[in-house]
Amino acid sequence: MRLAKHPELMAAIQTLERDNPSFDDPRWEPIREKINKTERKRKGNYNGPSEFWKLPEKEQREKLHVFFKKGYGVTQISQKIHSRFSTVRYHLDRLGMQPYPQAHYKAYEVKLNKAFYFNNVDTLYSFTKIPSLFVRLHERRSLLTGDWFITSGHWVQYNGQWHEVE
Repeated sequence: MRLAKHPELMAAIQTLERDNPSFDDPRWEPIREKINKTERKRKGNYNGPSEFWKLPEKEQREKLHVFFKKGYGVTQISQKIHSRFSTVRYHLDRLGMQPYPQAHYKAYEVKLNKAFYFNNVDTLYSFTKIPSLFVRLHERRSLLTGDWFITSGHWVQYNGQWHEVE
């Protein structure tokens, strides 16, 4: 229990401490009972059933597509619609939907005139074999080296193409 949330209890303790009673003094008993009483705590971001799942299925699908196009994952969606992660996961499975593929690095090869997208630096390095890639990408957002132009950002793939997320 946090005494800062219960100023009346704090005042009672301070008043009693002025008399300097022993620890087993019966005047401490009502204070001990209040302190040892457990308070009900909220878990996570759950505030009851989400209004989102009461919408018609078509609206749910449309709104979920908007979240996916913005690059949101299941955790972020659950926070936005005030629902639990497991509930969002359940409804996505029920609707036959899943978040769109995402990438955080874009590697453009000049010779092939083609762009490749990667989720992490490890797969980017294994594909491009550029030495000191980790250090140089950490220092700045883009990198031009040899035949490669590498940019870090956030991209989402839908409708067969990659789109940059704001």
